[in-house]
Parts: sequence; C-alpha cells; structure tokens
Amino acid sequence: MLRNPVALGFAVVETTEDGVSVVHRHGASTFRTTYAMLPDTPRLEITVDADWQESEHLLKPSMPVAVHTLRARYETQYGSIERPAHDNTLADEAQYEVCSHRWVHVAEPGLGVGVVNDSTYGCDVRRIPGGTDLRPTLLRAPRYPDRRPTGGGTRSVSPWWPGTTRPRGRRPTTGRGT
Repeated sequence: MLRNPVALGFAVVETTEDGVSVVHRHGASTFRTTYAMLPDTPRLEITVDADWQESEHLLKPSMPVAVHTLRARYETQYGSIERPAHDNTLADEAQYEVCSHRWVHVAEPGLGVGVVNDSTYGCDVRRIPGGTDLRPTLLRAPRYPDRRPTGGGTRSVSPWWPGTTRPRGRRPTTGRGT
C-alpha cells in the first residue's frame, strides 16, 4: 500500500508499510530502493529491486557512512581478510574491488558498520571526506568473458548492522521469510 508519493525531478519517493521507497530510472533500467528499520532489530535493511537492462555497466550503490578507518574487513571462504580503504599506492589502487562473501565491516574505536549481503560477491571501500564510502557491486553486464550478464528483474537485500565488531557468522536474511 503506497502512501504519500512525492515526485522529485529524478525519482518518486513513497512511504509504504515496509519503509520508505525511492523509484528512479537510469538509462533503460528502473530501480526501487526500499529502506526499512525492522522492529526489535538494530539494523537498517536496504532492498534494491531492479529491472536491469544495461550493457557493459556495473551497478554499485554508493553508501557513505561516518566511520573513519584506514582498513576494511571482508569475509572470505575460510575466514576474513583486511584490505586498505585508501589508494595511496598502485597496489592499493589495483584493489578497487575486493571479493567478499557475506559481509564487509568498517570500524573505528567506538563506531562501526557491518553490511551483510545476500547476492553480491564484490565491494569497494574508500575513504571520503567525513568518513567511508561502501560500494557493493549489485549487478553487472560485461561483454567479455561472460556474455550472459545479470539482467531482467533482480532483488538484492543488504542489512546494515551497527557495531564495532564484525558480523560473525550472521546469515543474510530479510526478516520477512525470504
């Protein structure tokens, strides 16, 4: 049930029973991003429903947070790995995207954010004025080597957990039975 749709020049903002949704178009694609705070949980859930019709593009939402850090921790197959959140050297710059299985975590003393994902396997984290920018890769449309890009209707759910420790073993769930 939609409530109070507000048309902006580039998007439509709606309040729903689940949270706040923003609908916008880019190129031939349409996106609905829903932001929800679930009852009795300390998390913000961001759901992106996309009708992805692009070619030779990546979809990487930019999610700035007020966490000042030099490193980010990413879950890997048998544990986790730390990578720099800056590009001071050519080696740092070459790590513009890091493999991450279920989560990425950034923290400073007393403040941290963990992003759990259900469908992405790459993320880049960079320092920005005022904090850190997390950019998970949600969709891709390469021409080579994979000529079968992600396309059509897709859904990605990313719960954001506050905390200075990493999200140890938490499985990505939406809290809605999906």
